[in-house]
Amino acid sequence: MRVAGYLVGTIFSLIGMIFVTRALGPGDFGRFQTVLNLIMIVGVASDVGLATLGVREYSTLDTAQRQTMMRSLLGLRIALTAVGVVIAVLLVIVTGATQLVIWGTIAAGIGLLLTVAQSTFTIPLSASLRFGAITGLDAARQGLLALSYVAVAVLGLGLAGFYAAIIPAQVLLI
Repeated sequence: MRVAGYLVGTIFSLIGMIFVTRALGPGDFGRFQTVLNLIMIVGVASDVGLATLGVREYSTLDTAQRQTMMRSLLGLRIALTAVGVVIAVLLVIVTGATQLVIWGTIAAGIGLLLTVAQSTFTIPLSASLRFGAITGLDAARQGLLALSYVAVAVLGLGLAGFYAAIIPAQVLLI
């Protein structure tokens, strides 16, 4: 089931990327990927194993302790991610990036914050081994993002639209 969900998500991603690359061309696509890679680094660095720790702790605590732990974990993950996003924005400013790349980093950072919140909310599903629900959410995230990319391309919103495309997809998932 997880493999099938992964394949479906990959197909959605490929469809979305076809529209992104076609709409942006080489120069803007490079700027788009630079921002996404920078934000991906922030996401990996700010997680530092907290999601895995959250699943372990959630599965061993009673109901009252779970709620406290989840609130604390969500706050910690959002705080660490927000600090990382601020550092990323400062980095692109210091390197002399264009206003569009700076705003794109902010938009992608907001998308990352929403992604962190959404993934934290799935910890109870992981702890209770509800892999079907997790797989559905993963595929839905990729499908909604691909749909957002298609909409941005069709509407001709350009690079700015692609930077912000993750935001509506993540809001729907939350």
